[in-house]
Amino acid sequence: MNWPNTNTANIGYYRVEGSICNEEDLTQRLLVNCCGVTVISKPFRTFNPQGRHDFYLMLLLEGALDAVADDTSLHLSSGDAVIYPPNRAYGYQLTEPERMVYLWVHFTGYAVPALLQNCRLDTARVYHLNDSKEAQQDFEAIQRLFLSRPPFFLEESSIRLELLFTHIARALNTPEQPRPADRLQTSLRYLNLHYAETLHLEELAGMEFLSPSRYSALFRRATGLSPQQYLIRLRLKAAQELLSNTDLSVAEVARSVGYDDALYFSRLYHRHMGQTPSAAHKRPRDGR
Repeated sequence: MNWPNTNTANIGYYRVEGSICNEEDLTQRLLVNCCGVTVISKPFRTFNPQGRHDFYLMLLLEGALDAVADDTSLHLSSGDAVIYPPNRAYGYQLTEPERMVYLWVHFTGYAVPALLQNCRLDTARVYHLNDSKEAQQDFEAIQRLFLSRPPFFLEESSIRLELLFTHIARALNTPEQPRPADRLQTSLRYLNLHYAETLHLEELAGMEFLSPSRYSALFRRATGLSPQQYLIRLRLKAAQELLSNTDLSVAEVARSVGYDDALYFSRLYHRHMGQTPSAAHKRPRDGR
């Protein structure tokens, strides 16, 4: 299926034409309410504090998204999927002007919790798919059914949705799934050796031949932190060692780990480590 060759598009197909089909239906085992594809290339933010009445499955094909689901902060990059639960706040945003494409399907039914549990799928969690081709094909098949609307298209779309669940689960459990950290060895090694120097995101991304946005997405997937958060953690752990095992002053420790402003360093250390740098000294120095 060919996606729109454009920077902005929102194409939706609905069970009841002219309706957003935002409803819960527990009389049906599994029912697709609507599906579609969204293409955006400029920063945006959407937030629904009440949530939808049905489930919402998203597969990101291009770009990166910061999202929130049921009070859980999430980050999605290309090949990631997430299921937003019904009647819970959710939202997502694109923070950089780059092309982003995602597929979506909304669904309901009394069997949904059991179907997801059988595939070991949870809501409000990012799934990093090793291979999203089968999942993408399922999305496309559901969209074609809603577009052509043959007899029993709703029944067939439900079967396709069940296949989509299994294909996501299968893509998560392929034994050859690579570790994101393997893709970032050069820059991670450099960070750990040069944390006290002035470092820029563009410089680190360039070491891996990636754009800054793609690098940031892979970095967060590999470490659970942004590059800046990772750098702060490295510096503060080094500072903790110096404070515990040397007689360097707080200002000297700050400069040793990359901070010229001792006051800023002290506030940062206190916020992250739970105590002031002065209190972290293992042995009091003369004159204290």
